[in-house]
Parts: sequence; structure tokens; C-alpha cells
Amino acid sequence: MELQLLILLFIIGGVAGALYATTQVSTPLFIVSAVLLFLPALGVELSGVLLPVIATAVVSFIPILLLEWVRDMKERKVDSVVLIALSPGAAMGGVIGAQLVSFMSPIYFKVALSILVLLLVCRGWLSARQRLQNTNNAYLGNLNSHALRMPIGLFIGVVSMMAGGAGKIMAETVLTKSSVDDEHRHSTAVGVALFVSIAAMVGFSFPAMPLSLPNTDGFIGGIQLLSCLVLAVSQMLFYLLCREKGNRLDRLVLTIGFVFFMLIAASRVWLMAL
Repeated sequence: MELQLLILLFIIGGVAGALYATTQVSTPLFIVSAVLLFLPALGVELSGVLLPVIATAVVSFIPILLLEWVRDMKERKVDSVVLIALSPGAAMGGVIGAQLVSFMSPIYFKVALSILVLLLVCRGWLSARQRLQNTNNAYLGNLNSHALRMPIGLFIGVVSMMAGGAGKIMAETVLTKSSVDDEHRHSTAVGVALFVSIAAMVGFSFPAMPLSLPNTDGFIGGIQLLSCLVLAVSQMLFYLLCREKGNRLDRLVLTIGFVFFMLIAASRVWLMAL
């Protein structure tokens, strides 16, 4: 693998880890978008790279999710009842979504990515409105006894994988409209994303269709091992360096910047021949 590509991945992973530590926005979505934008500058053909890019980005995020989930469980910040209710469907969705990525048309990736970006925008607007009005409409009620808890988890896993996400954004959006309180929402979403990502790792390791790339050395299924290691190390390093750093204004500015970047990236992806 070219040194230039590894350096690019290390930089992207570092930025992603710092962003997650500050804004708590899932990093695979940023990594997939950034890699697709910068690969042409290195002379890499984009045709056929969607599966390895998504698979490698999602799997590289697992160590941070695991670290956060263990810490939150120790501090009793996770709504275990809701997590248990959503996890079976979410894990199944992760496997199915990983299988779909291996043979789906790029148009479905573009649509799914656009959905997640719109969710980011809507979440920011709704959060600001909720703080102003001090209201929270729990339309979904108690997810533990909700009749659609399995389909909801399945939807989270499938759409997140198709968009190159880990499931955290969609899980937090769903939990916002449930009876889960603000204190437990983020930690519970981390748990859901962990189950989605681990299940997806299995799906990516045994994809429904083989890679269409000419050189597949160093791959396990759709996961490029060296790239995954570089991304995981850089993300963890900068996540630990930036964790609990910055004030509310820093987080707000970085979140707005991230949303604008994702809007630009999503619009550019529609013009790419993947």
C-alpha cells in the first residue's frame, strides 16, 4: 500500500477522532466521505472502492465504541432495558447492511448518506428548538415494549451501513423521540452502535460478493487490515488527547462545521462515479 494513502488515512482518522471526542458525532460517516473526496487526488480509481472504504471505516471505529460503552456501563449511564430491546434488530441490520453494501448500486449509498446528513441537520434544529421551548415529544414511548422495536433496530442497522455510518446517528435520533432521558441517550446510542458495528464486521468479513479490486492482498473480506489499523490507532490517539477538552462554544462551532462539511461531501458524492 502506498505511503501517501496511509498518511492520508492517519490524518483523516486523527481529525475524526478529535471530532468525535468533541462533538460526539460518529466518525465512520466523516471518514467515508473524506476518503472518497481525497482518493482521486492520489490517483486512485473510485470504481469498486465503496465496499472496502465503508467496511474499513466502520470496523476501525469499534475500539472507541467499546471503550466508551465499558466506561458508560461502569458509570451506569446506559439504559440497559432499551439497549437490550433495540440490539437484536440493530445487530441483524448491521449484518444485512454489510451484505447489501457488497453488491448494492452506488445510488443506494448516495441516498442513504443523504438521509443521514439530513438527520444531522434536523437533529441540530430540533435540539435548538427543544431547548428554547423546553419540550420533548416522546412519540415512540417505551421502546422496550414497543411493537416495532425489532423493525426499528433493523432499520437503524441497515440504513447506517448503506450510508457508511455506525448506527449512532440514527440511534440517537430514535432515542430522542422515546422515553429515554437526556442523561442516558448518548450512552445508549453508543451501545446500539457497538452492536451494529460488531455485527457488520462479521458481514464485511464474509461479503455476499467478492471485491472487484484487482489487488486484494491484505484484505479480510472487504476490510483492508493495514488501513483499518492506521485509522483505529489515529482515531483512538486523537480521541484520548481531545476527550473532555473544549467548552460549549468549541463544540458548537465544530458541530456546525462538521454538518456543513457533510452537506458539501454529500452533494459531491452525487457527482462521483463510484
